[in-house]
Amino acid sequence: MVLHKHRYPRTGMVAKVALFSRLLVIFLALVANALVDDYDSSFALTMQPPPRWSSETAHAPLEPGALSDAYAYHLGPGQAVDAVQPSNYPGRPTLTDDSNGLGLDVQHVLGSWLQVFVRWDAVYFVHLAEEGHYIFEQEHAFFPMLPLLIRFVASTVLHPLIALVGFRLTIILAGVLVSNASFIASAVVLYRLGVDVLLDERLAYLAALCYCFTPSNIFMSAIYTESLFALFSFICMRLVAQRHYLLTAYFISLGSLTRSNSIVYCGFFLYDLLVHPLQHHQRQRPLLAQVGAIAWAGARATVYCAIALTGFVLFQLYGYKLYCTSAQINRPWCHARIPLLYSFVQTHYWNVGFLNYYELKQIPNFLLAGPMIALSAWGIYTYARANWRRFLSAGIASHGVSHDEARSMSPARAAYTNDALIPHVYLWLVLLLYALLNIHIQVITRFFSSQPIVYWFSAYVFLQPPTPTTNPSHRAQRKPLAVSPSGKRAHPRSTPLLRTPTATAKTPHLRGPPHQLSPAAQCLLYYYSCYGFIGIVLFSNFFPPA
Repeated sequence: MVLHKHRYPRTGMVAKVALFSRLLVIFLALVANALVDDYDSSFALTMQPPPRWSSETAHAPLEPGALSDAYAYHLGPGQAVDAVQPSNYPGRPTLTDDSNGLGLDVQHVLGSWLQVFVRWDAVYFVHLAEEGHYIFEQEHAFFPMLPLLIRFVASTVLHPLIALVGFRLTIILAGVLVSNASFIASAVVLYRLGVDVLLDERLAYLAALCYCFTPSNIFMSAIYTESLFALFSFICMRLVAQRHYLLTAYFISLGSLTRSNSIVYCGFFLYDLLVHPLQHHQRQRPLLAQVGAIAWAGARATVYCAIALTGFVLFQLYGYKLYCTSAQINRPWCHARIPLLYSFVQTHYWNVGFLNYYELKQIPNFLLAGPMIALSAWGIYTYARANWRRFLSAGIASHGVSHDEARSMSPARAAYTNDALIPHVYLWLVLLLYALLNIHIQVITRFFSSQPIVYWFSAYVFLQPPTPTTNPSHRAQRKPLAVSPSGKRAHPRSTPLLRTPTATAKTPHLRGPPHQLSPAAQCLLYYYSCYGFIGIVLFSNFFPPA
């Protein structure tokens, strides 16, 4: 315990800042919702009694449209999928699913507060958590881990509230609790991951602060998968850094039950087990020994990847059983060579596909995504430019750093450009290309919310001086990095920043007004604050984009 406190001295401070940021986001969302009229008032539809789906409608495909249509309408026995009739539930929808508890007035007030968290995709997660299973085909775009956790928390920790406010409001409260608790935990894990990988406690701490005020902050508190998936992602990456590959595979499997892009983390196994050994000492081993080592590493990587893919595969098998094993349901994707429900749902219902989003009407969404695209390209280029041979060869042909280069390199730059970040940079590049070519581009900000390197680079930018330092005395005060006899830079584990007391490891650049930051850091600060605030106002009042 003492060693952990010494190595991660500001864990408690990160947790406190993360908690404060969540309270601030919730407060701003409530205020914005009180001052601005909702663009879409369909939240009330989620508050009416749950429809009693007939056997003919259970697991039936739902044509493209909002889930609120499913609440307002139901299919009668024997009707076609697209034949909808008005709901048989009389009267206007209410904010309660029974007549007991605190009364309609109190539940109405509580519902009006909670509605800021039930927007867009959150409606689906609330519905899945309440039903406990999947009903419509398009719901399979949303993975089951978050709804299962919400239902579990509502049925255990918050069970006494069911008699007071009803099951649905308890479900929503549980969703808010799960998302915000996951965010606080993920901020702590990100801080410790940064210390382990960057080997610079100050940069890791500042990156955790950037995460606490991420531009996608409202999605981290709403009933979305962003916070939970970030927690799984940071845990996986920290386990990889500690070489706990089997445990990493299990957590990737859990992550793949939260979001599909968890499966790309299998690339860490391939890099660590197959590429990393080729970078240094194993290149000097006999050829036969190298071949044997590569074969063994390949076998291990295959096993780990198979375990990591288990969650995603099981979810697809679940969908196949629902829609492809009954004579009454005949869906086109069931006859594909590889019948993947998730791919079909994303394309058919959400228009997600290669270059599908490249339309003139989507130009505003590309402009909204512009800052994150620019930040990502800038961060990747900054790392690559530090050592092009290393970047292009995955570190195998790296030429190292000279003694003079090491002396002139700032601690923040040494931390951000160290060899341990190569797989994170590659992952960032792959996800950037995928986002540009396939997804709805306006979601790229929250799509990257689970990537620690986004915050590591942001922290690096914030630590850059306003103007280049030319005073020789500043350079003389820097302690040179260790250089191996071969002329290559040693792994920066010996950096003195990890042993710096908390009182001297402060980040003075962010304590003053913005004009003390570099121009790039000022732009980044305005992006974090303005984009985050505007996102709160738009999301809390059901305005696009989301």
